[in-house]
Amino acid sequence: MEELKKAIVDNLYITNFYEALTNIKQLEVNFPNTEETLFFYYYLYDLMSLVSRNKQDASCDEIEKSKDEYLKKIVQRNQNDKSQSYLQLYLFLKENFTKFDHFTWFKKYEKEKDLLNHALQENPNNLDAQFYLLFITKENKKCFDFLMENKLDIQIVEKFINNLLYKDEYLDDVQKLMKKYNLTTEQSELFYKKEKKDYKSLYCYFNKDKERKNKYLHIITYGKVCIELKKYDEAIGYYENKEPKKNDDYFMLGKCYEQQNNVLYYRPQLKG
Repeated sequence: MEELKKAIVDNLYITNFYEALTNIKQLEVNFPNTEETLFFYYYLYDLMSLVSRNKQDASCDEIEKSKDEYLKKIVQRNQNDKSQSYLQLYLFLKENFTKFDHFTWFKKYEKEKDLLNHALQENPNNLDAQFYLLFITKENKKCFDFLMENKLDIQIVEKFINNLLYKDEYLDDVQKLMKKYNLTTEQSELFYKKEKKDYKSLYCYFNKDKERKNKYLHIITYGKVCIELKKYDEAIGYYENKEPKKNDDYFMLGKCYEQQNNVLYYRPQLKG
């Protein structure tokens, strides 16, 4: 199915509508119960309509009628919920048509915004549509506020967080959001503390369980924490006991000995 879907999308991008129609019919025959067929038919006629309008083609009205027919079928499939139908069309567009930057004629952003506005016209209380409208305009701070004030599906929140997880400016906002939606894990807490340079808390974390000290964690290691806190004796113990050692471990071990010696042989100058 995925190869067939890719072929449809690729042909729609290059306005090869005949091949796209052939692919959609194949999808319909091979997978008769998939609702994706309806969405593909809708976008086939939507894009054909866009092209025909630009060319001032006489067939534009007929194409629009076909597009409306498939919209009606999608709405019927959603128990006549038009708002949800427009939202599904937006999500389908977002997930399947991912190369829009290379096809300016496609007007994906305008389509997304239009579909979400239609969803809100049908139901102003559609929270998902409200959020996605903020999301596509990249108003991230407003997205955080909206998700904190309202309760949305966990998958929506996870996708949003994954887009911003490694951006320092949103570190605290992501942490608050994860706590609200019960998405925090041991790994996410470690990552947050590491990014906030909260080495004292990390030191306590490792020392609560001796096994943690020798456990290699991709996010942060006990040796690194000890170095940041200038606990060079403990850092040396960590790197000497670590097996197998990597080149970076030998480097860190040497750095610890060097820093330790600097501390041992440092003598403050006496005044006068």
